[in-house]
Amino acid sequence: MRRPGIIELEYCRSVLLREVKDLGPEQLDFLVFSNSKSIGEMLLHIAAFEFLMISVSAFQRSSKSYRRILVMSEVRRQRLELAI
Repeated sequence: MRRPGIIELEYCRSVLLREVKDLGPEQLDFLVFSNSKSIGEMLLHIAAFEFLMISVSAFQRSSKSYRRILVMSEVRRQRLELAI
């Protein structure tokens, strides 16, 4: 079962994608004021937050599996260093 926060993130993501899907690079990069943020920059911040929330949720669900993935990644890195 998905957690309520993830459901809300998925809904926000679908609404945002629907609203910005037809915007081109010039529109995404447009600055209203020189010290403001563009739509593209705001979307990048939202994507980073979404990644963080999903990562935290996955970590809380199975921290044991997450640790195992980290250990396996470290083992692979060490093997690559030995091969080089």
